[in-house]
Amino acid sequence: MDRIQNDASRSTVAPYSPRAARWPLVSMPVTWAEIDAAVAAQDPRMLVFTMREAVERVAERGDLFAPVLGAGATLPG
Repeated sequence: MDRIQNDASRSTVAPYSPRAARWPLVSMPVTWAEIDAAVAAQDPRMLVFTMREAVERVAERGDLFAPVLGAGATLPG
C-alpha cells in the first residue's frame, strides 16, 4: 500500500482515469520494461501521459491492465 497517497495533495485514481493536474494527465498502466527504462534514463517523464498519448497508447498496445483483472495474475519476484 502506498500510504503517501493519503496526503491531501495527492490523489489515487483508477487506470485510464484523468488526474487532477494543471494539464490533463491520465493514469496509465505501464510495463515493467517501461519502468526499468525510465529508471535507467533517470527520466520520470517517460511515465507521464497526456489525454492524446493515452488514447494513442491504447490504440497501439491495447489494454495493458486487462491481465490484472483475470485469474492467476502475478507480480514478478
